[in-house]
Amino acid sequence: GTVYLSKLIADLPTPVGAEHYAEIVKQDAAYRRLMSVSSLIMGRAYAGDVEINETLDWALREILNLRGDASAVPRKMNAVMSDLVTPVSEWMEAPGDLPGYETGLTPLDRMIGGLEKGKFYLLAGSTSRGKSLLVGSMADGLARRGTKVGVLATEMSAEAYGWRLVQGKAMIDRLAIRGRGVITEDEKQRVLAAMDNIATLPIWWQDKITSLAGALAWL
Repeated sequence: GTVYLSKLIADLPTPVGAEHYAEIVKQDAAYRRLMSVSSLIMGRAYAGDVEINETLDWALREILNLRGDASAVPRKMNAVMSDLVTPVSEWMEAPGDLPGYETGLTPLDRMIGGLEKGKFYLLAGSTSRGKSLLVGSMADGLARRGTKVGVLATEMSAEAYGWRLVQGKAMIDRLAIRGRGVITEDEKQRVLAAMDNIATLPIWWQDKITSLAGALAWL
């Protein structure tokens, strides 16, 4: 009787633990939405009446939407200013430093301040204007400064990009060598040295993905 009632009272949520209990409710709701989406995905998979890449893209969007709902929490400006204390202090100590990662392309770095975290950069241009080559050069520059780089490419294979890196590092012209039909011993050594050097770079090149789902999963 009395002992049981005392236990019930002790187990009741209190204002002190309100935030903790609210987090549990929020998490359980997210799990229920995930189970609902999972059921829909299983239904489409069993039906098998839609092209597989289209189904994968749809499934990934549904799952990512769940994550977006869970993380889309408004932030008060006092919290934002608190988070800015460190980066602003660092900037005041060295206002001339680039805020982002250096690509090694000095004019570009000076223009945009390097590649900054949290920013999305869109590189646009007509066909065969060198977009892939520019991105490849940026990847090379970033990697040589110790930054891990992942490149998702649809226009250039890993081998083609590798060849371009080798030519640039070894300072050779494949077309000229092909034209004369002979490669010198010095050129051979430069090519081999370039390959050894490039092999150490932290660059991952992906050219085999055909769907949005595959791309996001790889990244």
